[in-house]
Parts: sequence; structure tokens; C-alpha cells
Amino acid sequence: PPPAPTCPEVVPPAPIPQDEVRDGVRRLLEEFAAAVGRRDAEAVARLHVDGPDTVAIWPGLGEEIVGIEALRAALRQEMAHWKSASLVVTDHDVRVITSDAAVVWGHYDQELEAAPPGGRHSVTRRVRGARFFALMTRQPDGWKMLIEAGSIPLSAVMFEALVHPPPFRQ
Repeated sequence: PPPAPTCPEVVPPAPIPQDEVRDGVRRLLEEFAAAVGRRDAEAVARLHVDGPDTVAIWPGLGEEIVGIEALRAALRQEMAHWKSASLVVTDHDVRVITSDAAVVWGHYDQELEAAPPGGRHSVTRRVRGARFFALMTRQPDGWKMLIEAGSIPLSAVMFEALVHPPPFRQ
């Protein structure tokens, strides 16, 4: 009799290294908070994917910022008004998608002292329990944010109106 047909060997996919992904995400959040605290626009930009598909939505910056160069320019402009800043991620949750992608969301506290353009006096904003969301991907040089969005409680919106007042119209 002819030999029985054989099936190709099925190899199960390698397990996703959950702890390794979570550690990479945690380190990225720590680096992000430190860079914001230093008011280092270049360091914050380097924590995002270097390309045209990067998207960031930061409270007070208006529309979403698309592309790393637009983000870098917006960060430079925004942080030029900052006299001091601190950001603490108070909690976060990570959903591992693959060994190279994760979704993370959580809360942060921020204190920011800024002077409005042309203003003599600075204003301090303290935000507790603001929310963030990010899609992070592993790049050759480490974990980076591809999509990032933050929201702040309504009381902090008043701060934005003081730092970035709407143009006066007659």
C-alpha cells in the first residue's frame, strides 16, 4: 500500500513576552515624565515614533498633531512658555497586543507653571487625575509612542485660557 499522507508539522506561535512588554512600556512612561519635567521638547519628541504617522493630542494645543516634525515644533513652541513642570503617572493599565505593540491608558498628575506670551506673570496649573491613552510600538531603538492623547479636567481648561488667551476681537 502507498504510504499514508503526512501533515506538515504545526508549530504554535511563540508566547508573547508579557512582562518584557509591560517593562518596556513602564520605562517609556518614566522617561516621558522625566522629559516633561525637564521641559525638554527634543527628548519628548524622541519618545515618539519618528515618522509621519505619529499622532498626539495634548490638552491646550488644539487639534491633533500629525507627524513627528509637527509634534517637535508644537512641543518647542509650547514648552518655551513653561517655567517649571512635573508629571507623575499615577496608574496605568497595559494591554499587550503583540511582542511589538501595546495599548496603555491611565491617569497622571501634572503641575505646570507657565507665562502667557508677552505676559509678565506666570500661572500655575495643578491637575490631578487627568487621563491619557497611547498606542506604543517597539522600534529598533526601543519603545515609542505612535498615538498619544491626554485629557484634563474642566478646571484646568481655565488655565489654558489664561496661558493661551483667545484673540481679542472688536
